[in-house]
Amino acid sequence: MALTDGTDARFFVILDLQQFILKHIDSVDHLRTLLLLRAEPERSWSIMEVGARLYLQPKRVSAVLASLLAGGLLVEDEDACFKFQPRSAELGRIVKELATLDEERPVTLIKLIYSRPDTLEAFADAFKLRREE
Repeated sequence: MALTDGTDARFFVILDLQQFILKHIDSVDHLRTLLLLRAEPERSWSIMEVGARLYLQPKRVSAVLASLLAGGLLVEDEDACFKFQPRSAELGRIVKELATLDEERPVTLIKLIYSRPDTLEAFADAFKLRREE
């Protein structure tokens, strides 16, 4: 079925964002860190600089950056500084949509982050067909 208006397209964008959040954004700290680095993609950020900007402890920043790095959203240089550089254009597009949602509907975005199931497995279990016993 062809998309006839922005409503259908927006539905698929929201689905992409939900999947992205489940996979990459564990907390508002992850969101704020990702969007901070995205805002200045040419800049390399140290753990201390990110912590100072976002009022986070270095240990927390280190954990968040490691998670985003593992997710293919950042690169790390030889000085242990980080830069926004998604491994694919698709990831870049989704992060752009995430930034737009954060600007337009920040409360909705925070609800999406914190309304996740406890685990992805629990989420998947909701779709399994069960036999009556």
